[in-house]
Amino acid sequence: MNVMLTLLTASLLTTAFDAPAAQSTAPEIAAPEATSPPPAAEGNATPAPIDSAALPPRIVYPPDRPSWLEAEPVREGSVHRTYVSSGPHFRQRECALALDAELKRATDEYVDEYLGSDASQFINFDLNYIKTHLLDPDLKYSGVVQFDFAPMREEHRCLVFTEQFRSELDERWRQVVTTSRVTTTGVVAGGVLALLGVIFSFFKLDTATRGFYTGRLQFAAAGAILALVVAGVVVARWVPWM
Repeated sequence: MNVMLTLLTASLLTTAFDAPAAQSTAPEIAAPEATSPPPAAEGNATPAPIDSAALPPRIVYPPDRPSWLEAEPVREGSVHRTYVSSGPHFRQRECALALDAELKRATDEYVDEYLGSDASQFINFDLNYIKTHLLDPDLKYSGVVQFDFAPMREEHRCLVFTEQFRSELDERWRQVVTTSRVTTTGVVAGGVLALLGVIFSFFKLDTATRGFYTGRLQFAAAGAILALVVAGVVVARWVPWM
């Protein structure tokens, strides 16, 4: 009996010691590594949709449209030129009115540019004079431009400023300056006389009232002098000082 217990105990001990060895000799299986998905190719990206309303309108010009319509103003030589456009309009009347306004504006700008001041406020050229004397008869164009939404009309002309026209500008400006100097002399003389009149009236009234209203008279005199100064400033703003 003791011999059987001893053999059974030895068998259990042998099994207990052999189990870890069997486990250690078993091959280990590595866990698969986590892999990230491949990056998407750039060529496969979906392009953003294009808003057709944000695109500029498609413009189709007629084949006979001359190149001088887009030319810059010419300020060299004896003849100066400015190219004027009415811009696109639906109706012919609107186009003609816009062209007249642009002709007037371009002429006034040239007068200011040549004389170096706001001379167009004092020298005025009406549309009849501009169309008769300042337009090049060979450079004019009327056409239709096709837009996406509708056809539109346009008018183009060329303003010509010759040496004779500039001489006329010089003569008119001399007359304006002469008139302004006479006006300035009269305004200054009138202001001095008015100032002396205010001062004389103050002393006369102060003497007549024996000084009882000196404060009120001083206030009235100061107001009158301030009014004269303001009037002089307003007149000076409208006189071309040279």
